[in-house]
Amino acid sequence: IYIPLEDMVAFGYTEEALGKNLINKNFRELMGFEVARTRNLFEKGSELVKYLDGTFKIEVALFMNGGMKILSEIEKQRYDVISNRPSLSNWNKFRLTVSTLINMLITGKP
Repeated sequence: IYIPLEDMVAFGYTEEALGKNLINKNFRELMGFEVARTRNLFEKGSELVKYLDGTFKIEVALFMNGGMKILSEIEKQRYDVISNRPSLSNWNKFRLTVSTLINMLITGKP
């Protein structure tokens, strides 16, 4: 289980419910909380990119922006990550790569 158990308890979602792939209000609220927390961590971590150099800087920026895009996909699915695993199409990956590189060239930020 990749969801912190203390969060599951706080939102009233059980391991048994997860084992049954139950998507209910509690699960959606739990996933909403986890998405918001993860987005916040990505935003805080984005400041570190400016201290990196070369390809490592690009790789970290792409990882961060890809992660943010996946979080948006999870929200679009109304937090149902069990029935359909969120992913990015090749076209979206290409667009993400180009936009990240352009942003880094223009602003110096991912």
